[in-house]
Amino acid sequence: MPENIKTQRNLIDTLARCGDLRGAYRAAARAAGVIAPGPDFELDRRDPRQDLQYGESIALCEDPGRYRGAVPALARIARRLPRLAGVELLAGVTETALGRYDRALPCLDRAVALDPGSSWAWAWRGVARSLQARLAKSEKALLPALKDLDRAVELGSARHFARRWRAELRHDLEDAAGAMSDLERILEETPGDLWACVELGEILCERGRFDEAMHQFDRLVKRLPGTAWAFALRGRTLATSGRAQESLRDLERAVRLAPRVASNRAWLSEAYRKLGRYQAALKQLDVAVRQQPGFVLAWIWRGRLRLGLGLYAEAVADLNRAIRLDPRYRLAYAWRGEANFKLGRLPQAAEDFSRPGISPMDPRNTWMPRLKEGVPVETEARGKAFWEDLSRAVQKRPKDRWVRRLWESSLQRIPVSAPSRSEETVTA
Repeated sequence: MPENIKTQRNLIDTLARCGDLRGAYRAAARAAGVIAPGPDFELDRRDPRQDLQYGESIALCEDPGRYRGAVPALARIARRLPRLAGVELLAGVTETALGRYDRALPCLDRAVALDPGSSWAWAWRGVARSLQARLAKSEKALLPALKDLDRAVELGSARHFARRWRAELRHDLEDAAGAMSDLERILEETPGDLWACVELGEILCERGRFDEAMHQFDRLVKRLPGTAWAFALRGRTLATSGRAQESLRDLERAVRLAPRVASNRAWLSEAYRKLGRYQAALKQLDVAVRQQPGFVLAWIWRGRLRLGLGLYAEAVADLNRAIRLDPRYRLAYAWRGEANFKLGRLPQAAEDFSRPGISPMDPRNTWMPRLKEGVPVETEARGKAFWEDLSRAVQKRPKDRWVRRLWESSLQRIPVSAPSRSEETVTA
């Protein structure tokens, strides 16, 4: 191999190994004699992605179109510089940015095989695998991605980048402690990292550590006083921690700042719901599903709200839509089962309640009493509504085996909320 060609190949691989994908692309184009515009290989600021739970996209970047021109150029480069790890990595990253994971992964597999010591090759394969798994809504498929990112962190050069993605994966896999460990390391190295601050605050909120979460979001609001999502995050935390009235100021401001963002409206609706302002909540959810029909959480919450308002058929329709969009949300099945139960569709209700992790026997979290405008729902009302509905079903369907089994198992599992024995005899 001529010395200058060998030097050029080494330069391409070295730049790719260092994570300078833009430089590697330019060097590869020069070495192959290809004249073509190249993408900047820069991710959007809030990478790795915005959280699926709040209706955002899993796309790697907002404008993947800027990567399309590189595809034919990289094909020509690969023909002239075959079996080069840096070129395979560039091709894999480009296809990942375009959302074509089936094309990206063979390229990234070859990059790892050709240069197993490249932290960036392992990291990008983990990214492509994680995005493909999320698109397929498969938690099991996230595990190979996690192994790739673990290896990338071990190798070191892509450590910061890999930790961001690994934190997301650990969060998705319910490893909150692992996710927080990665996020805290990121913030140690770069204290101003907005994405890490947001993600850490959300996990703290999920774990009930509301004061610590509020500390993160207070900092965000001070740094970004004109940014809707900073107010939305703080308002959401206030609503989740039982301070719904206080949350309104932040959430209403978030909607004013970004009226077309469906997630802001959905969380404002949640604050209204907690305060018993059900019609206001329904109005916000109506707008949210029109603005972003693929926003799963808005369909789930509107289904739950319609369930409480006695609109059972409409609730089933909303929850069907949510489940078609993303079948992973357990509460969608629980609320759909409850709506079917109240409609007298017992086989459908039994099917929903037979799913793993779903039970009608926890009225504190799932069962919905009939909502009355201006009156927030209390735990006791949930328990009472559960037993009233179940007693009514036993009276109407005394020979239905599933209803009888539900009655008997409910007496065993939540006897505190159950009717007295004399009531049981009457209703049975």
